[in-house]
Amino acid sequence: MKIAVNKKISRTLLILVLSIGMTFLIIGCSTLQSQPVPVGDEEGALDEIDLSGEDGDSGDGDAPIDNPGDVGTVAIACPSEVTDFTLFISHTWDFSPNRDLEKMRVSGQTSPSSPCPFSVAGSTVIMEECRVPITNTGFIQSDAGPCDISSSGTALISIEDASCDGGVITMTFVESIDPDSGSGTMTCPSTSQPYFPFFPFSRTTRSFHIIVGGTDATESVDPDLSGQFMYNKTWSVYSSALISPPLPE
Repeated sequence: MKIAVNKKISRTLLILVLSIGMTFLIIGCSTLQSQPVPVGDEEGALDEIDLSGEDGDSGDGDAPIDNPGDVGTVAIACPSEVTDFTLFISHTWDFSPNRDLEKMRVSGQTSPSSPCPFSVAGSTVIMEECRVPITNTGFIQSDAGPCDISSSGTALISIEDASCDGGVITMTFVESIDPDSGSGTMTCPSTSQPYFPFFPFSRTTRSFHIIVGGTDATESVDPDLSGQFMYNKTWSVYSSALISPPLPE
């Protein structure tokens, strides 16, 4: 009887020990599974990696480049020595009183590749008044029928408030017809008479980045402040010190 009792007690103790051991094992596994995966110690935690390619630096403070072209082709400073540039004028327009195109319309354009030389040294920009050849063709309705108009003359191009800063040339163009030039003819069904050219006055400020291959600026108006003209004007700035570009068509 004593041996049987001892065996029964021993078996009971063994089952109790095994049960307690399994309980601790289950608790330990649950604890391990609930732990977060470490990514670094408190003082040296892993930083977030920025894969956007930006380092937070917005640049060196220079003026933004509208059309930089290839890397290294844009000047970030104005030339310190006197440097020759050329302003090319390429304008088209038409004249019609009160924009009544059925009664009268005279179209005009500057001569192809009209150049105006100027120079830049530091912040100083100098350009003498430039004379650009122009031509007109068109018609006007008369009591006797349509009259054909053909004329030629000269536009005067000058600059005001011109400067250079951070590789950017800024100029205000003042443009008008040369009153002392021009000739033409209005030919009607029964007669003809002298006729002078039309050119739209304008005062326009534009900026040009100093860039290999040159850069353009434009202005399109329909109608202008006078209510008589529409025009499309293009100014192009080049420098042979940077490259020798083909003349604009």
